[in-house]
Amino acid sequence: MTDTERAKYWLNERIQLFENCKNLPDDKLPLCTVDERWGTKDRYAVVHVKNGMPTKAVAKGSKFDTQHEAESFRINCASPENKMVQFRRGDNKRCDRYCEVKHFCNYYNQEISPSPF
Repeated sequence: MTDTERAKYWLNERIQLFENCKNLPDDKLPLCTVDERWGTKDRYAVVHVKNGMPTKAVAKGSKFDTQHEAESFRINCASPENKMVQFRRGDNKRCDRYCEVKHFCNYYNQEISPSPF
């Protein structure tokens, strides 16, 4: 498939999705995908600790999917007592920084920016 064919296919898919959804109530609209939200998932990192405070990530220690993986890595580091596992929340860059209608979006209001009440 050429780039032009790929673009036409994608555009036709998006038009069809719009046509299928244009009469749906807001709470029935399909959610954006992680890719469409430019999303990153939650991760764990192993970081140096200096004077009781976390500092920068250990080399090759910043992208673990589970706390267990990060802890196993930390234990095998030199001076593991001077390292800690740090949770790093993923984000949705497109929603947070660029979407002008996010305050009307069910996903954004329920999952990304839930009401404090």
